[in-house]
Amino acid sequence: MILVDTNVFVDILQETPAGQKAVETIEAADPEEKFAYSVITWFELCAYPRQRESVRELLQGFKAVPLTLSVAESAAGIYLRHLSGNRRHIPDALIAASALALDASLWTLNRSDFRRIPRLKLFSA
Repeated sequence: MILVDTNVFVDILQETPAGQKAVETIEAADPEEKFAYSVITWFELCAYPRQRESVRELLQGFKAVPLTLSVAESAAGIYLRHLSGNRRHIPDALIAASALALDASLWTLNRSDFRRIPRLKLFSA
C-alpha cells in the first residue's frame, strides 16, 4: 500500500507538472497496488471550502485510512522525537504514523520533512 501525502493531491488539484506526473504514476500503477490517504489529508484538503467537491471527486478512488488512538500516540512520539519545533509538522506526524501502522510507503513531495523518521518508507514516483 502507498499512503499519499496531502501535497501530492494539492499538486493534482492545481494541475502542476508534479500533479500531472502523479496522475500518470497512479494511472500506470499495477492494478494490485493500493493507494490510500489519511483522514488528516481529507481535513487538510477540505479546509479550503471551494475545493470540497473537487476533493470528493479526486479521492473517491482511494482508500481512506482512519485515525486511531494508537496512531495518534505513535504520531505524538514521532513529533516529539523527530519533528518538534514547528507546529505545522503535527499533520505530518499523524500521516507518517498512519503509514508506519499500515506498513505502507509514504508518497510525499516534501521528502525532507519525513527523512528523519526511522522505519518510514518513502515512495518515489
